[in-house]
Amino acid sequence: MTRKLLEPVVSKEEAVRALNGHLDNWLAKFIYKKKRLKSIEKVYLPYFCFPYRLDSRSLNGEIVGLIAIETYEGISAILPVNHPLLEIEEHLTFLPFKQLISKEQAYEAVYWDLFQKEKDRKTISLKIEEPFLIYVPYWIGYLQGKEYDILPLDAVTGQIDLKMKPSLLHAFLQEDQIQKIH
Repeated sequence: MTRKLLEPVVSKEEAVRALNGHLDNWLAKFIYKKKRLKSIEKVYLPYFCFPYRLDSRSLNGEIVGLIAIETYEGISAILPVNHPLLEIEEHLTFLPFKQLISKEQAYEAVYWDLFQKEKDRKTISLKIEEPFLIYVPYWIGYLQGKEYDILPLDAVTGQIDLKMKPSLLHAFLQEDQIQKIH
């Protein structure tokens, strides 16, 4: 199976600023109490990425896209087709994947993400192609206070991504399978 990287855009310095900025807002101070950023690292979480083609009466022509589904919680994301995909590089930390994602799961994810408000669903034509493995970069902020915690930041968008925290924690629990590509 082909393996690619989604190109990280956010530098370590930008990630530290974003994480500290998040911890300094009033709501985060209430939620995280006195937790401070202790350290940070970049990891790559695996997603199965499915190219798709769709057509519908409500669309003007065929749309080609990519849907990525992570392998722990099944969280899906529509990816921009023009975002650079890189070859696997040496000495990066790749988290293990938990389970294979089927074409049927990808079909459901695309269908409901794009057409949940579509009234005439009979006119939808959706084709899912063969998947490839894509590694998405995240900056993980390790927090220390009375207890330890993590705060994930998407290294592509620069946004704090709390919905990915369970997936990242599951992946860390499978630490014996974390891969270093040499």
